[in-house]
Amino acid sequence: MSGEEELENYEVDQELRLYREYRDVLPMFSYVVETERRFYLSNSVDIRQFGEDWLEVEMSDAWVWDMHRPARFVGKVRVLTTHDVNVEEISKPERAAWEMYRRRGYRLVARNWTSALGELDLVVARGEVLVFCEVKARTSSRLGGPHEAVTPAKQQKIRHLAAAFVAAERPRVADFRFDVASVTVHGRGPPEVYLFEDAF
Repeated sequence: MSGEEELENYEVDQELRLYREYRDVLPMFSYVVETERRFYLSNSVDIRQFGEDWLEVEMSDAWVWDMHRPARFVGKVRVLTTHDVNVEEISKPERAAWEMYRRRGYRLVARNWTSALGELDLVVARGEVLVFCEVKARTSSRLGGPHEAVTPAKQQKIRHLAAAFVAAERPRVADFRFDVASVTVHGRGPPEVYLFEDAF
């Protein structure tokens, strides 16, 4: 193998490690922030404009996508730019559902996994069991619990998505389970989460 090939393989391996780290830390943060040079996860974002051209972006409690940094968690970040900055809030219902699983000893396998068939909200594992969790949220139970939105047709679609996930990712597990996370969001308060294990 030539030196050029070794370097390319090293960079591919580093990118894969970085992606896995990103996947693992994502549930810890509230925002995704993208500038023209960097990609961040953060729990606090403040953007101010200077004149007609400059933006100042301040983040705290952040993580930066940079494979050349040995320490990617940073307390504070300040960015000055003349380019657009994209800020997206990470889904609170999914984060709340994952936190429930984390407290029960599960590990995160995938979040918002997509294929041509659609998207899986959460894939978690504990021991030899892989769990596919559909997250449903509402702001009240007036129209019924959020879990009631997982119709038989939706269940069938999730099963097809799970089969596509297993074919693509080849997880080393002995059993599978389908859960539904019913999340009720109350304004600024913490969401209420109820997990229906083995829901279908």
